[in-house]
Amino acid sequence: MKFTLEDTLEVQKAEMKDDYLYGKIMLRKTDGATGKALAGAEFEIRNKTTGMTMETLVTDAEGKAESSNLLIGTYGTEGLRELFEYECVETKAPEGYVLDDTVHPVRFELENQTDDHIVVTLEVKNQPAEEAPGKSDGRHGCGRCRRTGCGKDGSIRRIRQCGRL
Repeated sequence: MKFTLEDTLEVQKAEMKDDYLYGKIMLRKTDGATGKALAGAEFEIRNKTTGMTMETLVTDAEGKAESSNLLIGTYGTEGLRELFEYECVETKAPEGYVLDDTVHPVRFELENQTDDHIVVTLEVKNQPAEEAPGKSDGRHGCGRCRRTGCGKDGSIRRIRQCGRL
């Protein structure tokens, strides 16, 4: 930034302010089958570039969570040098649902800027625990088999609906 001071025989003041761009992650968590909003899902937001965990978000009754301001990159004398890459990972599923450990990459793109923020929205779905494909039976993961309870000897009995052993 260049500026000129003129000799006016008065005290002159110059003020400079560094402006940084920040981003926010808006999450919406829903039931994969019904679209119903899911409360209580916990997500970690990680800065993949620095390796730091930035914060943990918990979805509200509307299935929504919003991050705090996240710095979008590193700055130098010429401005923005490098955009950070973030990722969002579910660490706790809502009660009655299977944890979705998918890593959701987040990159704040400058063309998504609104005011002094860049907003990225993530739509994440969960499967109910009893209907989750491949999650209900720990042996072969066909997704159609289900647990039925404990046998007399304390073992878990399973009904195999797919016919596989």
